[in-house]
Amino acid sequence: MIILPFIIILMAPSTVAISNLSPQYISAANKIDAAVTLIWSINQRPEFLSKQPFQIKPDQKKLISLSGMVYDQLSSAPLADVKVTLIEINVCVTTDLRGYFRFDGLIPGEYRLLLERDGFLPCLSTVKTPDDSPEIHLTIALTRIKNEITVTAEAAGRAETIASSHLFLSGEQLRKLPGIFEDLSRALQNIAGVASSGDFKNDLIVRGGNPSENLFLIDHIKVPTISHFGSQNASSGAFGLFNPLLIQNIEFYSGGFPAYYGNALSSVAHVYLREGERSRISSAFQLSLFGLSGILEGPLFSRQGSWAFSLRKDYFPVLPRSITHGMTVIPDFLDGQAKLVYDLKKWLRVSILYIGGRDDLKVEGYEQPAEIRTKIYIADNLHVLGTCFRILFKQKGMGYLTLFGTKNNYAYSFHSRGLERYAFQSKDQEFSACFKFDNMFFPWLQLTTGSEISRWNASHYLYYRGGYLVVDRLGYRFPRQTTRAELSTKYLAFYFQVSSPLTTWLKVTSGLRYDYLDYIKDAALSPRFGLNFNFKPSIEMYLSYGIYYQAPETLWLNAHPENKALRFLAAEHVVFGNRYKISHNIKAVIEVYTKKYRHYPVDTSNPYLTMANQGGSLIPTFFGSKLLGTGSGYARGVEISVQGALFNRINWMTNYSYSKVRFKALDGILRPGDFDYGHIINLNALYSGPDNWNFSIKWRFTGGAPYTPFDLELSAKRNTSYFDLTKINTCRYPAYHRLDIRLEKQFVFSSWKLRVSFDIQNLYNRRNVFYKFWEDGEEKTVYFLPLIPWLALQFEF
Repeated sequence: MIILPFIIILMAPSTVAISNLSPQYISAANKIDAAVTLIWSINQRPEFLSKQPFQIKPDQKKLISLSGMVYDQLSSAPLADVKVTLIEINVCVTTDLRGYFRFDGLIPGEYRLLLERDGFLPCLSTVKTPDDSPEIHLTIALTRIKNEITVTAEAAGRAETIASSHLFLSGEQLRKLPGIFEDLSRALQNIAGVASSGDFKNDLIVRGGNPSENLFLIDHIKVPTISHFGSQNASSGAFGLFNPLLIQNIEFYSGGFPAYYGNALSSVAHVYLREGERSRISSAFQLSLFGLSGILEGPLFSRQGSWAFSLRKDYFPVLPRSITHGMTVIPDFLDGQAKLVYDLKKWLRVSILYIGGRDDLKVEGYEQPAEIRTKIYIADNLHVLGTCFRILFKQKGMGYLTLFGTKNNYAYSFHSRGLERYAFQSKDQEFSACFKFDNMFFPWLQLTTGSEISRWNASHYLYYRGGYLVVDRLGYRFPRQTTRAELSTKYLAFYFQVSSPLTTWLKVTSGLRYDYLDYIKDAALSPRFGLNFNFKPSIEMYLSYGIYYQAPETLWLNAHPENKALRFLAAEHVVFGNRYKISHNIKAVIEVYTKKYRHYPVDTSNPYLTMANQGGSLIPTFFGSKLLGTGSGYARGVEISVQGALFNRINWMTNYSYSKVRFKALDGILRPGDFDYGHIINLNALYSGPDNWNFSIKWRFTGGAPYTPFDLELSAKRNTSYFDLTKINTCRYPAYHRLDIRLEKQFVFSSWKLRVSFDIQNLYNRRNVFYKFWEDGEEKTVYFLPLIPWLALQFEF
C-alpha cells in the first residue's frame, strides 16, 4: 500500500496578541456610572496607567503604526465617532464613517486602547506589538448598553469563547497550532466534537457527520472545498489551499447554526480574509522543504482601498529526474488567492475575491514488474470568483449583496497491466446571487433576512473496463459499466430570523428557512429556535433546536436515472449547553447534543452500504448505483472544554468529547457508523517567550475506528479479500494518539526579518493503524504517518 505524504507550506505570521475586555451585565449603576467607573479606574490604578508619561524618542528608528476598525457587535455595522484613547501617550482620535482609526510613529511594545461611544459600553483592549511588525491592524466590537450594567474585565472576550456550537478562531491562533502545518481544516479538528479520518486527509467529521455535510464560506462566498487533492463525495482533501497570512478569523458552528446558513447538515465554517495594507506595499516569502510561497499587498487609489495577492507552488516538477525516479508518489500543486477592497462611498464597500487551485498526482507501483505495474492518476482544479457589496443603512443595519461563480473539476484514473481499468470524472459549476440584510428596527429587536438563487451545472463520467471487477469497501463486486450524465438545475433559498431579549436574563432567537431544488422538485422548510439564559455573570445556559437540510450530491443524481427521486437529506439538531467563568482567566463549556438523520441515500446494490459512511476515503467509493432515500441514523454525545491563561505567557486549552453514532442501510439494521470514534481528547498549550520565541505543543487521542473483519477462512481459501458481513463495523482498530510540537523564532534586521519555524509531527513515533488489507494469503496492516520533522523559513520585507 502506498502512503501519500503531505506537502505542507508553513507561513508564520507577525505576532499580535489582543485581549478585548468584554463587559458582562449584572445589576449595578446606569451606563454613565459604568463608563465613569472604568475611566476613573484607568486613570487611578497603576496597573492601567504608567506614572511617567510615555514619550517617543526622536532617535527611535523602528516605529510602528497601529490602526483598527470598530463595529457594532450586534449589527456588524461600522461605528463612527468612537473616541479611541491610547492610554500610554494620552492621545485621542475619533473613528471615521467607516469605523477606522489610526496611530502612527509608535515604539513597539504594549499599549492599551480605551474605546468610548454614547449608547455603547466602554471597551479596553490590550495590544502587544513585536519589534518586527511595521503595522498592526485590529478589529474591535462594541456592545450596546442594556438597562442596568456593571463593567468587569475578562481575560478573553466573548468572541473567543472556547469550543462550543459557535466560536471564533483568529488567524493568529490558527498559525501557531502545532501539527497542522497551518491548514485551516486541521486547526478546526482541535475543536471539541470535531474528529478527523487520520493523517492523510483533513476531513472535518463534526459530531459523527460525513465530511460532505459541512458548509464553507470565504467572505460570504460559498466554496466547494478549501483543500488540495480532494476526493469523491467530500469537501476535504490532503491539505489546505489557503495562505494563513490572509486569514483574519474563522467563525465556526458545530451545530445549531442560524437560519441564514443552509444546505448543510453538520457544520458551517465562515472564513474572513483580511484586507491588504492601506499604508504601504509589503511582501513576504516562504521557503520550506517542499515548496515556495509568497504574498504581496498594498494600498489602492489613495488608500481608499487595498489589494492582496498570494501564490504557492511545490518543487517537484523542477526536481531532476535522478531525484524523483523511483518515488511512489509525485505530487504537483499550485494555489493562489487575491482580494481587492475599495470604498465606493462612505456607506458602500465592494470587495472582489479570487481563489484558485490546481493538483496533479501520480502514484506508481515501482516495486511491481513493469508489465503488471499499477498506476493511479488524480487531477483536480478549483476556480472561485466573486464580488460582495457591503451596504450600510444609517447605523440601523447592514446588507450584503454577493455575486459569485465556482468551477470544480475532479478526475481519477486507475491503470493495471497497461490498460485503464477504472475512470471517474466530474465537473461542477455554480453561479449564485445572494442577499443578506441585518436590521436593528429597535434596540431590543434584530431582524436578519435574505435570499439566494443559484444555477447548478454538473457532468459526470464513470467507466469500468470490460472483464474487470470493481470492489467496494464491503467486498461487493460491480460489473462493467460506462455512464455519462449531465444536469442543470436551479436552487432557491429564503430565510428570516429575529432575535430579542425578553428580559435582562433571557434572549430568544427564532427563524425559518425555505430551500428548493428544481431538479428533484423537492422543497424543505427548516425551523430554527434558540434560548439563552444569563442568570449570573459567571454562568450562561442555552438551548437550541433546528431541522437542517442538504441537497443530494450532483454525483448521486447523475449516477442513475431513478436517483432523481431522492429528497433533501435531513438532520434534526437539539443542543443544550452551559458556559462557566471559573475564574478571571479560566472558562469552561459543557454541551450535550443529539442529531437525528433521515432521508439519507442507501445503495440498492449493496444492502449494507449507506452514503453516510462515505467521504473519508482517498479513492472513489461510490460506483453509480441506484440510491433510495430511506436511510436513517443518529449521533449523540457530550463535550467538555476548558481554556485558560497563565502568567500572561501561557495559553492552554483542553477538551473531551464522547459520542455514539449509528446508521441504517437498506437492510434496516442499526450499526456503528464509520466515524463512530467514541472518545476524543485534545490538549493544546502555547508559550510565548521573550525575544520572539514561541513554543507550542498538542496531544490528540481518538478512540479506535470501527471496521469489518475479514472472513479469514474464505479469504485464505480463495486468496483474495472476503469480508465477514455478519460483523459489519463490529471490530475496532487500536486507539489513535500522537504528540506534535512547534518551535518558532523571529530574527529582526534593519530592513527585513526572518522567521524560522520547526515542527515535529508524531514526536514519539506512534504506529497508528490506518486500515487492514488482504495480500499473499494473509492479513496485513497499513499505518499512518511516522515521526516527521518540518522546517520553514519566512522572509518579510
